[in-house]
Amino acid sequence: MHRFDVCLNPQKVNQLTIGNYPRKVDEYLATGKPVVATRTETMEDFADCVYLCNGPEEYIQAIEKSLQEKDNQQLIQHRIRVARSHTWENSVQKMYDAIRAHTPKQEKK
Repeated sequence: MHRFDVCLNPQKVNQLTIGNYPRKVDEYLATGKPVVATRTETMEDFADCVYLCNGPEEYIQAIEKSLQEKDNQQLIQHRIRVARSHTWENSVQKMYDAIRAHTPKQEKK
């Protein structure tokens, strides 16, 4: 069995990845382990529970910091709570809410 202490989600930032939603991050957070990922606009939503990085030097610093905090029970529980809030049902509901918010209401006749 393989064991690891920190989950990594490096990405090459380009037009394809800049706005993608890396579902893998939710899977990592569900384990409660620290996550170190490339900073993108989408990943800013995870700024309170994921170490976000711009480049190799920041990755090294974030990995070192996350190893120091890997057993922090408050952080572990927070990561798990965040992952649980990102269910498919919640994601679909957010899409429906966004559609409703941007769809003109029709007048009743």
